Amino acid sequence: MRSRRLRCLRQSGFADGRGLVAALALGADGILLGTRFLATIESPLHPYFKQAVVESDGHDTQLSEIPDIAAGLVWPGAMTRSRRNRFIERWAGREWALRRDRIKALEGLNAARKSGDVEEGPLSMGQDAGLIYDIPPAAEIVTRIAQQAEKILVEKMPRLNARN
Repeated sequence: MRSRRLRCLRQSGFADGRGLVAALALGADGILLGTRFLATIESPLHPYFKQAVVESDGHDTQLSEIPDIAAGLVWPGAMTRSRRNRFIERWAGREWALRRDRIKALEGLNAARKSGDVEEGPLSMGQDAGLIYDIPPAAEIVTRIAQQAEKILVEKMPRLNARN
């Protein structure tokens, strides 16, 4: 018997039941949630960072190596999507200088994360932040997404199938 591999679609973010249904319709067995769980009660982020996720329209992000270089966690050839802020702008195009001054930059980054300074602390988040409007418990998010997906599947999918 062949083992079944879990197929998940990876795109720029899933945050609600609509995304889950879309992924299932395209053949996925599930979705990966990242940014949605940043804005939860249980998230270890400073409350100001959680609020920055909620206030984002999803278009205030960019791909770069800057947060990873500063943290010393570079994955060759990989980039991270993060919120554009003063920290990112200061080092954009100057990654060589960030590598040189990484220890000092990391100290500032850690202080910013601790104090909640969203302009000086990188915040890795996806474009799906534009779909996030609150900071509930994580369990509520899972329940909400499942209920939204079920409603779509029960109410809308039969109508779509009936047209065939």
